[in-house]
Amino acid sequence: MFILLKWNKKYGNGAKFVVQDKSNGKFAEFSPARPKDVAWVDTDISKEQDYSDWDDFEKEPVEKLEDIIM
Repeated sequence: MFILLKWNKKYGNGAKFVVQDKSNGKFAEFSPARPKDVAWVDTDISKEQDYSDWDDFEKEPVEKLEDIIM
């Protein structure tokens, strides 16, 4: 299970999300256009300044990252 925390407000290949893996509590920036390019970190990156203008995604749960399309 994954939680969608933030979204960069773009669609198609430009869409990116800050996600949390509920199984281990780690965070990553995820792009549906590049699903294999994920680097997980221990810090909640959704709170970093770089993501302050991204939309809050209301902690939307998804079973698999591959299910995310925009």
